[in-house]
Amino acid sequence: MSEFLTDNQADTLQFPSHNTPIDDIEYVYIQDDPMERIKDSDRRTGSFWFIPMRTGYDKVFYGTGFTYASGLISGGVVGVYEGFKRSPNRLFKVQFNSIINQTTRYGPWYANTMGVLALGWATLDNLFWSIRGTDDYANHIAAGFTTGLIFKSTQGLRTAVKTGSLLALGITGFGFMKSQFDKKK
Repeated sequence: MSEFLTDNQADTLQFPSHNTPIDDIEYVYIQDDPMERIKDSDRRTGSFWFIPMRTGYDKVFYGTGFTYASGLISGGVVGVYEGFKRSPNRLFKVQFNSIINQTTRYGPWYANTMGVLALGWATLDNLFWSIRGTDDYANHIAAGFTTGLIFKSTQGLRTAVKTGSLLALGITGFGFMKSQFDKKK
């Protein structure tokens, strides 16, 4: 900071002390914990599988990011498989080019699709939680069904209901596996 200020300007700078409020402005200091200002009863705690959740929006951010990365990896694996399968001959350069082409085709598509679905699900799950006032698997399942319904709504009612049912079934299966895993602990 001294590079930008002359010596006499640096001497006249005054910072408020930790205990002195000025003009009713509440300062947040480095040693303060901003989470202390939120009552424990107002915060949701727990986890979604192995991802710890402190607030409803942790699910939006961490869940979407984790799902996007999972989609990128799984799309890459599918791309490698398709690259080997669609390669016109067995020369290394041709196979490598085919693998790269298919990986860049499937990886981003899977990642974007899964990221959008996770973002929609987490947002709707938080919306249902705020409406109902409780955080349970009924919210998760309803949010999954609604997300699938909205995601495929342009392809007709039948396809939208199938997609919503598939997502709701996947979330139900995940909840069942999680409850079985928790019983073994």
